Amino acid sequence: MDVIAAADWIIDLGEHAGTKGGQIMFSGTPQVMVEQGNSLTAEYLRQHCKDTRTEEKVV
Repeated sequence: MDVIAAADWIIDLGEHAGTKGGQIMFSGTPQVMVEQGNSLTAEYLRQHCKDTRTEEKVV
């Protein structure tokens, strides 16, 4: 999550693995993912930002 929070741009692929996956779930900055993302990765990133108090760095 530290790497994702520090990234310039995120492309989140999902929703499942293999032949069931491969859809672009999100594409944008970490800030926008925290604010608007609705994927599992977005949920984890929001929690990570709360837990480590790095939300100010992302936002």
